[in-house]
Amino acid sequence: MARTALPLAAALALSLLAALPCAAAEDLPDLRMEQVAVEQLRSVSVPLRLQIAVMIKNHGGPAGAAPHITRLSYRQKGSDPWQTLEEWRGTPLGRGARARYEKVFDFPLTGRVRLTFRAEVDAGGSLEERSEGNNAKTLTRHFTAGIPDLAVEDLEAGLVRVDARGVWKCRVAFDVANTGTGPAGRPF
Repeated sequence: MARTALPLAAALALSLLAALPCAAAEDLPDLRMEQVAVEQLRSVSVPLRLQIAVMIKNHGGPAGAAPHITRLSYRQKGSDPWQTLEEWRGTPLGRGARARYEKVFDFPLTGRVRLTFRAEVDAGGSLEERSEGNNAKTLTRHFTAGIPDLAVEDLEAGLVRVDARGVWKCRVAFDVANTGTGPAGRPF
């Protein structure tokens, strides 16, 4: 009996020790990028104005006192380097807590545009997390940048003559200018 009790006790001790790292991993935070949302805003003064929101959630233990950085980047072509648009310094998140960051960005682009956005929580890697594989999301969207704004300019009107029946003949001349950021696109 003593021979079987000793291996059984050793196996029990090993299984308890093996469970300790798992329990510690359960207490680690797990910040996840939940959603990236992009909405084009109409603007006459700027060719492409986008409102971008990112939502994150902590699916693990409390993040403690360490802040995290959420980075938003973009690129126009797949081979372009990522350009940082914004970095938000977030407060520590408790278990199940969410954070939302939102900002409006202006891009000096016109015509048909394809942009890819990447949002990454804990971008600096300052937190030890249960999983780092769920920290980023990408989103690719197509936009038509620029809005036409047609205006009448240099309006001139004048009487040319009055015929024998009293009918007035007038001449009206004007220019139409596109003062917007995009082409009118079709005849008007």
